[in-house]
Amino acid sequence: MSSVSSARPRLDPHDPAGAEVGGTLLAPDVWGTGVNTEVKRLLLAVREVMVTDDLPILAPGATMREAVVQLAERRGIAIVANAAGVLQGVITTGDLTRLMEREADFLKARVDAVMTTAPKVAGPDELGSAVVYRMEQGGIMSMPVVDAASRVVGVVHLHDLMRAGAA
Repeated sequence: MSSVSSARPRLDPHDPAGAEVGGTLLAPDVWGTGVNTEVKRLLLAVREVMVTDDLPILAPGATMREAVVQLAERRGIAIVANAAGVLQGVITTGDLTRLMEREADFLKARVDAVMTTAPKVAGPDELGSAVVYRMEQGGIMSMPVVDAASRVVGVVHLHDLMRAGAA
């Protein structure tokens, strides 16, 4: 009688012997940190790298003058949310450029007339690698992070995800 091995993939990032993901054996914990860094990077959640302080949020009635300040100070994104914090849209430097091309007095325009009303978003528990893929496919540098009720809870930047090893 032959015995059949039922080898199960090891997904424990604390396993010093390494881990197997999708049939690929990842490196063991050679630094002795107790955490397999390759597995940790694969399982990195958006919440681990998203910005949550001093978010670039504007009210729907704000002007593009206010948006320009946010775009300059907050890495190219201004998030439009209502009083309850629910996402209404985003303004990017691309939106600003297109507005400047067609309107001379663009600084007085309201953000709710210019914003992208159905922006791509990330969830805080979403895998960073999945968000990196979507951002790269869409040419997106920054993305709002929203909870289940579409309330803005943060913003994630492609460079921060890349730096953290999510891709």
